[in-house]
Amino acid sequence: MNWVNEELKRSKLDEQTALEFMLIFTCAGSMLKPGCPSSEIISDIISRHSRDWRGFIKLVRENRVTAIIYQALRSLPPHEEMKPILEAIKRSWMGSAAHMLMITTELTKLSKLFAANSIPVISFKGPALAMQAYGGIHMRPCSDLDLLVAPEDHARAETLLLQEGYNYLTGELPFKRNKVRKPTWSHTHMIQQKTGTHVELHFDLLHFADAHLFAFDDLWRQRVTVVISNTTVSTLPLPLHCIYLSMHGEQHGWQTLIWLYDIAVLTNGMTAEEIAALTALAKQHGQRKRLENSLLLARLLFGPDNRWKPYLRNTSDTQPMTYPRLALQLIIQRHIRGRNLSLRHYWLAERLRWAGIATVKGKWRFLIAHLLPREMDVAEIELSKHFYFLHYLLRPVWVLRRKLGLLHRPG
Repeated sequence: MNWVNEELKRSKLDEQTALEFMLIFTCAGSMLKPGCPSSEIISDIISRHSRDWRGFIKLVRENRVTAIIYQALRSLPPHEEMKPILEAIKRSWMGSAAHMLMITTELTKLSKLFAANSIPVISFKGPALAMQAYGGIHMRPCSDLDLLVAPEDHARAETLLLQEGYNYLTGELPFKRNKVRKPTWSHTHMIQQKTGTHVELHFDLLHFADAHLFAFDDLWRQRVTVVISNTTVSTLPLPLHCIYLSMHGEQHGWQTLIWLYDIAVLTNGMTAEEIAALTALAKQHGQRKRLENSLLLARLLFGPDNRWKPYLRNTSDTQPMTYPRLALQLIIQRHIRGRNLSLRHYWLAERLRWAGIATVKGKWRFLIAHLLPREMDVAEIELSKHFYFLHYLLRPVWVLRRKLGLLHRPG
């Protein structure tokens, strides 16, 4: 944790917030290494914190690690100072567990609906990953359901959801695969009107420059199943889930710690041979560098198994500490600023994504993706197919307008 301490000092956080980050990292790490001497460290952090724990509860909830932190704190020897923290986190966890029960019920319902209509569907992250990695839906909260269907089934799947009381999120484009050429976004956002359940209906696993990397037919052949509430749900095998999380987390600037913690859980206790096999699989998909960066970042923050070290030492990055430093800055900035991002934050996220690309071809794809029309642009001015080329000419205008908006927000 020495590196984390140094980086938190460099970030010029106030002392209380720095202690809150350290408490999260230490508690989460202790769950990966049962029996490790973390209780003294945790008690020391708590003793140096003020009695106002509202900021800590908010930080835990935003990063979706409520269940993890609650389990870690309740395993400590009873202490009077711990009671108010435990009670507050327990209430937050119970609310999260109730939401997960509702969203899981919806997942089983939709899985049966798609099966009845002969639409192959893969559920990833969310309840499926919670069952795979943690053994229960209550241990890993999520805000929405991620469902992947083949591109040719996307429009039909949307129609089914509409018939089930779903509607498009405000500003969404129906049937994006047909509306946006060379799509730079991978899903449609839909909301269930009665329950408020949010579904991301994917026609590609990834978006932007990485959309071509995982064909649906290949993923369907490799799928595994989990049983949730007596319903069989198809999902990604754990190695692919791990590689996906390393790409998805980076794309979103590691805006929630749960994605990193998922990677730590999935790889915790792996043998050297298993890590080598995972790295080789990532290399097949051109993602070895991203995976290594994610493993290194997870180890630095949560301190998982040291058997990763021989592989991380051979990382293809000439400056391996650059990536975790950028990622931790983004994690901290996200907490401080919430969703009110600045231009500085934007460029920090872009630098992180650039640092994760290993090949010249990948870097070119990354740059070209910024020139393609986005669904938000196409939605603003819908053009017929004969005039679609104008979206390419208008793209710099939309980009400049958004960047100017960020520039006028304080960094």
